[in-house]
Amino acid sequence: MIKVDEDVPLNTWGFFQLSIELLDISGLARIHRKSHDAIYKYARNPDRFPEGEVRQDPLRRMLIQCADVVKLGGARGQAAVRVVAAMFAALVECEVMPREAVRPDCADVPGECLDDYPPVVRLHEMIREGAPLEAVQDQFRVVVRELRETVAAYTAERGGQ
Repeated sequence: MIKVDEDVPLNTWGFFQLSIELLDISGLARIHRKSHDAIYKYARNPDRFPEGEVRQDPLRRMLIQCADVVKLGGARGQAAVRVVAAMFAALVECEVMPREAVRPDCADVPGECLDDYPPVVRLHEMIREGAPLEAVQDQFRVVVRELRETVAAYTAERGGQ
């Protein structure tokens, strides 16, 4: 989950409200090649306006399109949507990683916790030794996987809570 301030929008129409504030209505109208009225309709809370005074915004339509591509496109569709997600993530200096189902490889949570240390130590050694960035990033992914296994074991122990 992403921690955000209260004034950060959590839905697509709120993103359009912020965009109007930051980019100006005329700028958005030029980007989307729509009238000011259409842009204002994108930014309306659908729970507060009657039908016809709200319009489904392009970002929401893109999310629906991506969901359909994932559903109908199998592995190819998932890969294509990951590329689109990575484009957005790169704008804010983030990266996209699949949330693969991890299975703990130790018998219990304490064992998983202990299993986390060697990859972390190796990561630190690689950094101290000046290893190539790609190798360090690969080792970082190993560390993240180990931590996910620990959390998966802890989650299973707690009954999935």
